Amino acid sequence: MRSLIKISSTIILITSLFSGSLFAQRGIQNNDSIISYRLFNINSEIPIPYNNILLSFINKRVHQSPQKLQNDIAKFRHYESYLETEIALRDLPMELKYLPFAISNMDMRMNTSSGIAGAWGLNVPTAIKAGLHITNRIDERFDFYKATPVALDHLKSMYERYDNWMKAIVAYCNSPAGLHAAMIRFKENKVSVWDIYFYSNLPNLEVIPEYIFSVYIFNYLSTYDLKIPKYKTTEYESTILKDAVLFNQLIEKTEISENTFFELNPVFVGKRLIADSNTSINLPISAIEKFSTWEDSLYASAKLSIILDADSVASGEEVLFAEGNTPTTNTNTTTNTANRTNTQTQRNTNPVTYTVKSGDNLGRIAINYKVSVSELKRWNNLPNDNIYIGQKLKIYSKGYVPKNTNTTNNTQRSTTNKEEYIYYTVKKGDSLWKIASKYDGVTDADIRKLNNIGNDIYPGQVLKIKRK
Repeated sequence: MRSLIKISSTIILITSLFSGSLFAQRGIQNNDSIISYRLFNINSEIPIPYNNILLSFINKRVHQSPQKLQNDIAKFRHYESYLETEIALRDLPMELKYLPFAISNMDMRMNTSSGIAGAWGLNVPTAIKAGLHITNRIDERFDFYKATPVALDHLKSMYERYDNWMKAIVAYCNSPAGLHAAMIRFKENKVSVWDIYFYSNLPNLEVIPEYIFSVYIFNYLSTYDLKIPKYKTTEYESTILKDAVLFNQLIEKTEISENTFFELNPVFVGKRLIADSNTSINLPISAIEKFSTWEDSLYASAKLSIILDADSVASGEEVLFAEGNTPTTNTNTTTNTANRTNTQTQRNTNPVTYTVKSGDNLGRIAINYKVSVSELKRWNNLPNDNIYIGQKLKIYSKGYVPKNTNTTNNTQRSTTNKEEYIYYTVKKGDSLWKIASKYDGVTDADIRKLNNIGNDIYPGQVLKIKRK
């Protein structure tokens, strides 16, 4: 069959040459015959199966967003030599270097609803089994240099299982169980990847045309009017955090964008609290001096945020601290926080107070203390499974139900905080006047003066308000 296709393709080529480059004369760069011929003549260890949907697919990818395609190709070129080195070390087909381009367009932070993430689209079980670190704060699937060896080793194991690279790629992106379930629906002994693409419902089947397109475009790039820019990288230095810092304050004080931060630190998950002590982060060289200037202030703000968050979780309130302002610790607030904690400890049946550490999650903590996740959430008024480093969790004997915890806490807060500062988190639609109207005797001018701000506020910003 392959020999017949080759003969047919050769006839097409001769006909084209004989007719004075008929396609070029008519301004036609692609048609089904040309695409088929080009794919067949790519010197590839992995056979590239043609289908007539590829013409429209290629035209769409090339012409719909040419600027994005050019930038994605430039990014791929930046990592290409590293990919080739890792592939050669494992004696794998060199065409596998195009797979991350097919899966994610080299988006290091890709995270899909089907559970695959990073440029290589690794799933969680595969990543964890290979030793990658994944918590609610860190996901090393986003680290291209750590994910690449894991991905290639997994691809190699898929090929050893199926003895077919295209099916190995499908199994890699959809799981072997998913591929097996798709294949048993066919009665024929031989099932092509195009059969699987058209007649199965696996979640990540677009990898088939995307991979073929990727191999094709890099082999025939010169035939298209694409101008590949030089890939720009940010010069950076690494610094070690002495303590936790808040994400929004960090990027504000160092004057870098979120995109720049995650470009240099792709493994961090979320935009709340960045790690703890002895964590290395990368910052642009231009931001290092600014970080040094604000470093102590960033640590102090994060510590106060942890105190306020732990206290508000116990009382059923939500406090998201510190976008844009660096508050100072109030002695009365700290004292009353300690008093409330002591009162609650005396009131309850001697709970254990556990401080969340790096790598913790509710499941692991529950197993260690032989309680359930639902009990941990109920005892600490947690709305979901998210916890953060430094958070204090109260753990009781299994089955214990604290009585009237919320009522007592709220009452005590109302009687002890009358002359203390309140920290209010700005919500969408808020204005200084609207916030001031919530508190007797407080004006918008009071809020501006106390927080040293103008009239502009934004969602997530924390304002300090003094009761009158």
